[in-house]
Amino acid sequence: MSTHLNLEALRPFWEIGLGTALMLVILAVHGTGMFAVQNTFDRYWPRVVRESRELLRRAFMGGVVLSLLAIHYVEILLWASTLYALDALPDLRTAFYFAGGAYTTYGSPGVNLPMEWRLLGFMIATSGLFTFGWTTGILVGIVNRFFQSAPDLPPPAMRSDLALRASVDKYPADDGVMAEPAGRDIPR
Repeated sequence: MSTHLNLEALRPFWEIGLGTALMLVILAVHGTGMFAVQNTFDRYWPRVVRESRELLRRAFMGGVVLSLLAIHYVEILLWASTLYALDALPDLRTAFYFAGGAYTTYGSPGVNLPMEWRLLGFMIATSGLFTFGWTTGILVGIVNRFFQSAPDLPPPAMRSDLALRASVDKYPADDGVMAEPAGRDIPR
């Protein structure tokens, strides 16, 4: 019986360590990007609102969304570059396709990692779930501020009442009253 250490048996730990290290890098990149987008919004949004030009407000919000998307693309590229550098996939395009599919949990039909790198697939997906959740939180806050400061849009409470009234008209109840979750009734 051999007592020497089987290095191949330790390979999953190397793979998990590499994936964890890259996930921490991804989260640091994401945090830096979210901080930059939030700070840029906080710094320039009051000026944009003072201009009172709808096109400028919408262009600024479009820039925010594109910035958030670019951050995700950079993170996918980091995963793809790693997969390519490890010779896990034949070219950077295929690696980007696989990493993007795993990151979004959409999948990448026809492309699989070799057995020795298979654990990285779910680690890519886990990083995508974390970062998309984080991005959603930032975006919800920014969109709320957008609607709170847009003078030509009804306030958020009124928008929800208008949407609820529209749904009452579309799907009337038998008694002519639709109960809201908060307990208020809205007469038709």
